[in-house]
Amino acid sequence: MQDNGGAIEDFLVANARLLNLHPDVIGAELARWGQASQELAASVKEGLALSTRVGPELLNIPVNAPASGGLLFLEDTPVVTQVGSLRLSVIGPTRQALEKLRAEWNDWLAANQQAVAQVRAEAEQDARQFSLMDEGQLALSSLLANAHALGDRNLVTTPNLASLMLLVEEAGRRLLLTGDGHGDDVLEGLRRMGALDSSGSIHVDLLKVQHHGSENNLDEQFCRRVTADHYLFCANGAHENPDLNALQAILDARLGPNPAGPPQPFKFWFNSSSRVVQVESRRLHMLRVEDFVRTAARASRGRLRRRFLTQGSKYVIDA
Repeated sequence: MQDNGGAIEDFLVANARLLNLHPDVIGAELARWGQASQELAASVKEGLALSTRVGPELLNIPVNAPASGGLLFLEDTPVVTQVGSLRLSVIGPTRQALEKLRAEWNDWLAANQQAVAQVRAEAEQDARQFSLMDEGQLALSSLLANAHALGDRNLVTTPNLASLMLLVEEAGRRLLLTGDGHGDDVLEGLRRMGALDSSGSIHVDLLKVQHHGSENNLDEQFCRRVTADHYLFCANGAHENPDLNALQAILDARLGPNPAGPPQPFKFWFNSSSRVVQVESRRLHMLRVEDFVRTAARASRGRLRRRFLTQGSKYVIDA
């Protein structure tokens, strides 16, 4: 898939440039797509750069040694690696998820090579045409035609389902890293690892809530079967994440009429807040999250604790 990265990156960069205009000019839907393309372009570029720099030609850092340099995924025989005192168990993705990713990635490229080349050739001219508000409005019909020609954009989000997911254990403590995976895949990986108890559940010290706390990646069953002392949300309000529905699902599981998990207090950790977010729409969403969690904590009778990152770029999660 790395061989295809250049073409994908070129398309995303050019497309983001075309759509990096004010929503009043191109409409909110196209503006959101432009932002998504820009973010994907950055992530593809960073991934390719990282792969090159750790390779034998530069830093020569061993990559995925347990898989002899290949892809790590959930196998019939669990992949368990010892790193110092840490025990790392791969619980995802599945081989099927990776095969689907490869097939859809290649199909997407094959279907869009001509559009990719066309967008690259016209990007500079179109960017100049759209640089002024009035010109951008006049050229909107052309932009819409380009957007339609580029095919099904949902395919570029397929890597989320192929996220590397790990169960990390040390000195009797457990950390669950879920990437952007889906709750069903997390549970299946834990089941195949033999990590679930007799009721099909697990309690960990820390759960990194998948996909920035998106409501699309967890459900009530997941929240009841996977509980934690600490829940970490890595999101800054972009795409309205962490999602209020996801937060509510966890609270319902832990504080509802038939609560799941142990009865001791638990804590929500957020690596952002309205104080550190600069984009106004994201700041407003983080304000809603803060109000929501504050209200829930007051009603929890001491069960729910919370902390938001209000300055700097890090904090220490204390047990």
